[in-house]
Amino acid sequence: MRILVVLALTAALVWAGFRLFNQGPQPVHGSGDQGARSAVGEPDVPSGGPSGAPRLETPVEPPVRETDPQPTDVGSSNPFERVDSPAGTDQRAAVELGGDLAHGRFDDVLAKLSNSELALPSARVQVLRCLVEALAGRTDTANAQAAVLFDQGLLGSRDVELLQAALGQGRLPAPGAHVDPLDLGAELAVAVRVAEFDSVRGRLVEAAAVLTRVFRTEMDAPWATEPSDLDAWVALLRDVHRRYRWDPRVDWPHVEVAVQPGDGLTTIRQRVIAQNPGLALSTGLIARANRLGDGGVIHAGQVLRVPTEPVTVFVDVSKNWLLYSIGPDVVEAWPVGTGADGKETLLGEFIVGKKQSNPTWWPRNKEPVPFGHPDNPLGTRWLGWRVPGSDTDTSFGFHGTWLPETIGQAASEGCVRMRNEDVEVLYEILPQDSRFLVRR
Repeated sequence: MRILVVLALTAALVWAGFRLFNQGPQPVHGSGDQGARSAVGEPDVPSGGPSGAPRLETPVEPPVRETDPQPTDVGSSNPFERVDSPAGTDQRAAVELGGDLAHGRFDDVLAKLSNSELALPSARVQVLRCLVEALAGRTDTANAQAAVLFDQGLLGSRDVELLQAALGQGRLPAPGAHVDPLDLGAELAVAVRVAEFDSVRGRLVEAAAVLTRVFRTEMDAPWATEPSDLDAWVALLRDVHRRYRWDPRVDWPHVEVAVQPGDGLTTIRQRVIAQNPGLALSTGLIARANRLGDGGVIHAGQVLRVPTEPVTVFVDVSKNWLLYSIGPDVVEAWPVGTGADGKETLLGEFIVGKKQSNPTWWPRNKEPVPFGHPDNPLGTRWLGWRVPGSDTDTSFGFHGTWLPETIGQAASEGCVRMRNEDVEVLYEILPQDSRFLVRR
C-alpha cells in the first residue's frame, strides 16, 4: 500500500510540473608571513599571462562565470544571483537560515522556520519544510507534504523542480532569475543532493560540474563560511575526483607519454614541457594523476597520462577558502588563514613563484630563521607569489602553519596560511608558473 501511495504522490509532483511548466515561465625565500610589503603595492596585473603559455589566454576566473562549461541541464549562468530579501524579512536571520540550509543543518532549519524575525508567509514556510524533508532523505514525509501542497495550489513550478531534484527524480533545474538568502541556501542544498545522486550513479562529469558550481557559488554567498561548514562537500568532492580527475583510466584532457629506460618523473616533465612550451606542470601533478603513490616510481614501458589543462587557484580572503581547479573543474578545496586587519593579504592575479620544502624564514632586517626553529612560522612548505611579468617574487606566499587553530581566520601577517598537511598536497600538485587569483 505504501508503494502505491508513494507512486501516486510522485505522479502528482510530475503532473504539477507538467501543468506549471506549460503555463509559461514564472515571474623561502622572501620575507614570508611577516615580511615587508612596501616593495609590492597593489599590482597592476597584465591581462595576459606569461609569453607562450598554452591555453592561458583567459585569466583565472572568479566564482560563477557565465562561460564555465556546464552540462545543459545544470544551467550556464549564475543560478544564485543575490537580491534583497522580501520586505519585512529580517536580513540577518534570513542569511543565517540560508547558511544553515546550504550547509545541511536541516534540523536547525526546521526549528527556525517559525522564527517571527523571518516574517515568512505561511505558504512559504510549508514549502520550505517540505523541501527540507526531501533533502534530509525523509522521502515519505516529503511526498505526503508535497501532495497536500499541490492540492492547495501552493507549489510553484520552481518548487516542483527543486523537490524532484532533491528526491532524485530530476536534474538540477535551470538557474532562477532572482533569489534571496533562503532561495540561495535551498538551491545550494539541492545542488549538493544532485551531486550525491550523480556520484552514486557514476555520473562523474556531471557531479564534478555541479560541485564546481556549488563551491564557486558558496564563495559569493552572504553568510560566513567556517572551515567545518564544508566538510561534507569536500569529502564528496574528493570522492568524485578520486574516480575522475585522479583516475588515469577515466577520460580527461591529457597526453600519453611512454616511459623510456632511465626515465624519472623529472625527465618526463621536461619532455612534456619541451613539446608543449609554456605548460605549467609539476612532477607531483603527474604522480597524482597516475596514482603513483608517494614514491612516484615508474618503469620502462609504462604509459603515463599527463594533464594538459591549466591548473588554477582561487582564494577568497573574506571566506578564507582556497579552490584548486584543473581546467573547468574545482578538484580540491581547503580552508585557509589570511591577513589580519592592518596586515591585509595582497589582492590580484599572480603566478606561482619559487617553492621550498621545509622553508627558512627571512624576516625583514633580521637574521634568517631556519626551519624547525620555534620562531619560524612558515610550517612545512612555501609557495611564493609573483606578479605576471616580474622576475622576482613578492614577499607573499602560500605556506603551512604551526597554529592550525588560526585556519579560517584573518590572523596572518598577510600571507595565505594552510594546515601543514594541506599545503603539502598543494605544493605537489600546483606547478610553478600556474596562475591564481586572490579576491575579497
